[in-house]
Amino acid sequence: ESRSLYSGERVRGVYDFFGREPAVPFDEGATLRPGVRRGARVRHASLGPGTVLALEGEGDDLKITVFFDRAGKRKLVARYASLEPI
Repeated sequence: ESRSLYSGERVRGVYDFFGREPAVPFDEGATLRPGVRRGARVRHASLGPGTVLALEGEGDDLKITVFFDRAGKRKLVARYASLEPI
């Protein structure tokens, strides 16, 4: 649940080492909607509770990657996901 697991200098160094750019710029203020950001706990109606791993894109094309406790890692289109912060 710690934001430090998904952002910061340490994670940036991993991306630099492999010559890749992160899917989302490291911005602690990047949010999907109030209470939904990288590292936040969320709930989906059918997939249950999970942790937000990444936000990709913006506007109508925003995709959110969540690791659900029971369903594993899923990438969802944010406007259809109906995620609630918990």
